[in-house]
Formats: sequence, C-alpha cells, structure tokens
Amino acid sequence: MKKTIFILFVLTAFIFAGASEYYDKPFIFPGFHRKYFKDNIKDELLPLDFENYKPCAVRLLVDKDEVFPRALEMMKDAKKSVMFNMYLFGGELGKNIVDLLKQKMDEGVKIYMIMPEGKESKEEGEFDEFHERGYMGRPEARGGHDVKPPYKEMISYAIQQGLPVVHAETKFLDTPGLVKIDHSKLIIVDSERALVGGMNFADTVAKNHDSMVEVVGPYVEEIEKIFINNWLCSYSKQRSGLSIFDKDNSKNMMRDAVSRGWLKAEAIPTVTSPYKNNTRRVLKRLFDQAKNNIYIEQLLLNDSDIIKYLLRAAKRGVEVKVIVDPAEHLYSMDWKGGPNNKAIGAFQKLKKEHKEVNAEVRHYDILPGQELHMKLCIVDGMYVGLGSTNFTSGAMRSNYEAFHIFKSRELAYAYENLFMNDWETRTRIPDDLSVVESVIGFVSDILF
Repeated sequence: MKKTIFILFVLTAFIFAGASEYYDKPFIFPGFHRKYFKDNIKDELLPLDFENYKPCAVRLLVDKDEVFPRALEMMKDAKKSVMFNMYLFGGELGKNIVDLLKQKMDEGVKIYMIMPEGKESKEEGEFDEFHERGYMGRPEARGGHDVKPPYKEMISYAIQQGLPVVHAETKFLDTPGLVKIDHSKLIIVDSERALVGGMNFADTVAKNHDSMVEVVGPYVEEIEKIFINNWLCSYSKQRSGLSIFDKDNSKNMMRDAVSRGWLKAEAIPTVTSPYKNNTRRVLKRLFDQAKNNIYIEQLLLNDSDIIKYLLRAAKRGVEVKVIVDPAEHLYSMDWKGGPNNKAIGAFQKLKKEHKEVNAEVRHYDILPGQELHMKLCIVDGMYVGLGSTNFTSGAMRSNYEAFHIFKSRELAYAYENLFMNDWETRTRIPDDLSVVESVIGFVSDILF
C-alpha cells in the first residue's frame, strides 16, 4: 500500500510540475496552491492604484481592420520591450505575431508572452488540436460556424521559436469555479503604449464585433503592473527588471498624442486575479451612481448582482439599454440564448411590472459564425468600462481579467455613437423566453 501511494505521489508530481527556459513550476500538492501563492508570490506583486484616476490619451479601435493592423504596427515599432498577454491566439495572424516577435527578440527587444498552456512541440499541439476540433465538430459541417481557434498549436510554435512563453497559474485564484482561465488581453510596448479591450488575436474569431483602445500616458504604468503581476503568477524565472516605465516620458507622449487628435481621459484599473477582485464592486458603484443612462454591449451578462443593480437603476428613472450576443455560436454550440437569458428574462419581467421604465435588452444581429464579443459599458456620457471581463459570475470570480474604467466625455461620446449605431441597425428584440430558455439562463452560473 505504501509503495502504491508513493508511486501515485510521484506520478502526480510529474503531471503537475513543469519547467522551461523561462519558468520553473514546482510540484504543489493539490489544494495547497493558495498557500504557495501567499507564501512565495503575493509579497512580490506590484501595488496597483485602484482609487485614483491617472491621466492618459486614448484612441478607439473597432473590429479586426483597425485593431489587428495597429497591434502589429505597435510591435513592429518596438525598441525595448513587448509584453503580450492573450487568451485565444492562432491562425495566420498568430503566426505573423510569433514571427514578428521572434524577429524583434533577435534584434535585442525584450519579449514577454503570457499564454494559455499549449504543448511542448508544434506537432503535439497539432495532434491535440486535431482531436479537439474533431470533438467539437468541423465548422463546414455546421454552416460555417467557427470553432475555438487552434491556440495550442500556435503557442507550441511560439515555444519552438524560443520565445519567452509562460502561463498564469489559475489554481492561485481563490474560487471554487469549475472553469478557471487567464482571459486577459493586454499588449504593452516599450512601457510607453498599450492596447486594452476584448479582442482575441486569432483568424477564426476575427469576424467578431469587438473593440480595443490604444493608451499612452501615466495610466500605462497601471496596465503594465497588471501584466507584470500576471507574469509573476506564472512561476517565471525573470522576476525583476521588467518595467522600464518613465513617468516624464509618458506625460510628454500623452501631450503629443492629444495635440494630434487623441482623446483626453483618466482611468483606473479593476481586476479579477489572485491578489484582487474588485470589478463587480466598481461596476455596482458606477451603476448605482448613474443619473441619466447606462449603455452596455456584452458577449455575456448573467451576474445576478450586476443585473440587480441595472434593474435598480431603471426603476429610479435611468435609461438602461443592453445589447447582448444571442449565444447561437458560443463555443461552437447554439445555447438558445445561453447565460444572457437571465438578463433578458429579468428585464422582460421588469417591463411587465413597471411599464414606465425605459429599459430594454436586445440581441445583436450576428452574421454567420460571428459573435458580439464586446465587453463595454457607458455611463452618463462620462464613464467607459472596457476590457476582457464578461459580466458573468464566472468572469467576476474565476479568471484572470482586466477591466478599465475611463473617465472621459470625449471617449464616452465616441462609444455612445458606436453603441447607438449598433442599437439602431444591428439589434433585434428577443421573444419572450420559453421555459427551457429560462432554465438555461437560471443555471448558467454553473458554466459561465
């Protein structure tokens, strides 16, 4: 019996431990990851300023034709460093990024990549993708609906090219959630400029409707701290000398950007992470203080607290408009509205009980194979929330996420125009929920 236990212990250690040139993942007995985080990592993390808005200049980028070319241009122009933290990543776009970052590394630029775990070789990644795609179903057999992009293959390719790839440890997250992922989407170049928002970087999700903002100025320091903390939560071997942020230079870049037509803003970060979980709290406060209007455009919305605060705002006379994805292609399946049914049902009930309220949830009219992938809220023509966080119970507790609150009438005006154009030209009113759809929404907290 003792021999069997010893063998099982060794096998467990082999499965859960791992190392590369860039990270050293020790064996941690299951159930002890939070203790390891508190004992070995927590004190190394950089403190973020969650309360004081920092100035910045921003410009709005919408969909693949604006986001992807600008991201590649930013990385191509890098002189000192590129920090790249992405969830879904693959296809020709992914390969172009890997090849570009390899070129920049050969030129002496410091490269840091935080990605989901892949395979140690491209061949293993391809084999794994083949079986995953086979399990999920071929897209052409379902009328062109896309499957999850082959991220394992491309991450394996990045590793093969010698790029510094690490993986944020999701077991550090203090949550009982069934699904835990690093859902971040962050790109920081030379500690001077950043891209933040909801866009994944893969060919198969390129048709999604989404947005990011490019940021320069003092707020970039907070974005960079989020990345560095994720890096430190990845068992990375390099644990110092990551930031080269220059406060004076950031102010000069911000002034120059504004003179060239960029939008003035201030911003604070919110995160879901092993060290802080404040996105839900900040959003609740923002919605509770709203006086005129709240506009939301979201892939997923089922968090009970968020829905409660939106309903409360509507009852006191705030205009509340919400656009959600119909969840017809979500994870390659038709979920019949999926988690968004919870919000739709709640608002339909509100309208029946309080006919005077100006509140409505609509479905985005998606194209074949497309998702509304936005993670956006606009409050009172002043505040814009944007980042990687879906408004779901799972995203608010079980992922690595970054959601940024920008204070800017100019940026809010730009996003209001985008939202209202989508509302007027790309939405449809959902039917009253069936019993099955209501049940799907009710139990969606388990998976989402």
